Amino acid sequence: VTGADISHLMMEHLVDQLTPRHAPPDLVLADATRLPFADACFPAVMACHLLHLIPTWRQAVAEMRRVLQPGGVIILHSETNTDKTRPERWTAKWNELLARHSFIRRKRPEPWDFRQAFREIGGRLRTAIIAEWEEHQPLSEYLEEVRNRVHSWTWEIPEDIFEACFDEFAEWALTNMQLDRGVIYEMDIWTFD
Repeated sequence: VTGADISHLMMEHLVDQLTPRHAPPDLVLADATRLPFADACFPAVMACHLLHLIPTWRQAVAEMRRVLQPGGVIILHSETNTDKTRPERWTAKWNELLARHSFIRRKRPEPWDFRQAFREIGGRLRTAIIAEWEEHQPLSEYLEEVRNRVHSWTWEIPEDIFEACFDEFAEWALTNMQLDRGVIYEMDIWTFD
């Protein structure tokens, strides 16, 4: 197994989580849009929580296809919330708060954007549901994650603007949000002729 990440710290975090039962992967510091591997060198490529983080994500899709061997598969993690109104509501609230500071977040691609891109390069999709569960997260825990900027959607917001908006968001969330949700964990499995 070869792992690639643009962050040395994230690779260290992975290594710290390995137990003696795990075979340590070969780790390479690399940009997903310019992988340092030969053409057609891997029988499978897997990406979890990755493409939405890359502004030039179509280049990463092309690189995954380039390093894939004939007959190989590309596997993408996909997680669906059955409560679609919750993320839409908090996104709308954040956008409202950020607009007051003249900050507009970049539009992130949606799962169907990725699927269209893989179809355009000749991919055939099979989706496998790996698990389904109900999740309850205390609102205080979620707000602490947001305050600590754990979620990638917070990373692009300048610190001063984030700080100016967070308290109002937290106050709004306490009266307008519940965090019970159903989660469907899926894998998109792409094959190519």
